[in-house]
Formats: sequence, C-alpha cells, structure tokens
Amino acid sequence: MVDIHHEHRKTHIHVVPLHSNWWYDHILFRDYLRVSHVDRIQYEGIKKELSVRNWNNGNEYASAKSDHIKAILKRDREWK
Repeated sequence: MVDIHHEHRKTHIHVVPLHSNWWYDHILFRDYLRVSHVDRIQYEGIKKELSVRNWNNGNEYASAKSDHIKAILKRDREWK
C-alpha cells in the first residue's frame, strides 16, 4: 500500500474481485443513488462537507463517511 497525503491525492481506485460481496454492495449503492434523489443529495452534501477538511490520509476521510454509507446501504437492501 502506498500512503499519499490527502492533499496530494487525485484519485482513489478500488480493485476487487468481480461478484464479491464488496463488489455487489458498491454496485447496489451506485444503483440506489441513481434512483433516490434524497439520498443522493444527502450523500453529495456529506462529501462536500468532508472534502474541505484537512485529513492525514484517505482512510480518515473514508471513515468519516462510513456511518452515512452504512445507513444508505441499509436502505439499499430494503429497496432491492
């Protein structure tokens, strides 16, 4: 793993096994945000709010979003 300070990071790419639980969750999350205007706007707001903070690394930023993502995934599964 390469640790790049957050301010220097341009992208964040995940490489995961096709059809794994992680893959399915992220596809479901994407599909749900496409149909749920309320959750999409809420998630956008959270990302904008968090993006202006100073983070030591991308993991801190990801952790700050995790509770919101878990709540959306719960609604995703109910929607599915």
